[in-house]
Amino acid sequence: MFTKIDTAYKLTIKDIVDAEPKEDNRTIRTKFGLNVRKARIIGSVMKIFISEDNKYGFIVLDDGTETIRIKSFDPSKNFSGIKIGDIVDVIGRINVYKNEVYLVEEKIIKVDDPNWEIERKIEIMILKEKLKKLIEKEEEEKGEETKVQIKEEKILDEKEIEMKSKVLNIIRSLDKGEGVDIKEILNEISDKIKCQEILRELLEESEIYEPKPGKFKILEE
Repeated sequence: MFTKIDTAYKLTIKDIVDAEPKEDNRTIRTKFGLNVRKARIIGSVMKIFISEDNKYGFIVLDDGTETIRIKSFDPSKNFSGIKIGDIVDVIGRINVYKNEVYLVEEKIIKVDDPNWEIERKIEIMILKEKLKKLIEKEEEEKGEETKVQIKEEKILDEKEIEMKSKVLNIIRSLDKGEGVDIKEILNEISDKIKCQEILRELLEESEIYEPKPGKFKILEE
């Protein structure tokens, strides 16, 4: 049995807005060759709109590169506590309608530490550099006509799913409110190297996040 998970790629808003929409209107291809169905962006809230019946709303987010709308179909819940000027970390699914690329929110996290924005820019730079090297390697091995395809989904076998579930349960049980130190997590797992790999994957999949370096929390609704 296999489970497919869409990776929430950390991108700038400009990366999303300038990307090429695919025919399904649920996928974009960035200028640096990445197919994206789910994105994770960080920026400042510039506008908030909620319909009178509270069944639809959106916020406009600006990260200094571009702006984008984040839509919600339960805005009274999902935008609760958010105000104009707040810095938020958003995970959402790509949608394209009438030439507008926007995100349908899955999770919104209010960011209190402005250093997160700097760290995110570094993470995005690292991602782009890795993709560049991968493309160069593929072209060198298969020739200039090779079309490089970047995997947008991770296929996990049952053993890995079980391991991820175990790590998530450890974090959930040990978290007293401020996150769980990586040392505490490693103490509960015999395969330390695999555990660190799982933590990295859970971060990429937006299942967990780091409120502080070396501490992990589960992203809950």
